[in-house]
Amino acid sequence: MLEPARYTAHQVAAQGVPAYHYRFSYVAESMRSE
Repeated sequence: MLEPARYTAHQVAAQGVPAYHYRFSYVAESMRSE
């Protein structure tokens, strides 16, 4: 899932438009032991 977003951001930035990456690392407490 990450690489298509990186590719898209790179293509947008190449056109001179600001592009941003966001990384969400929150893991629900109920899933932390997984």
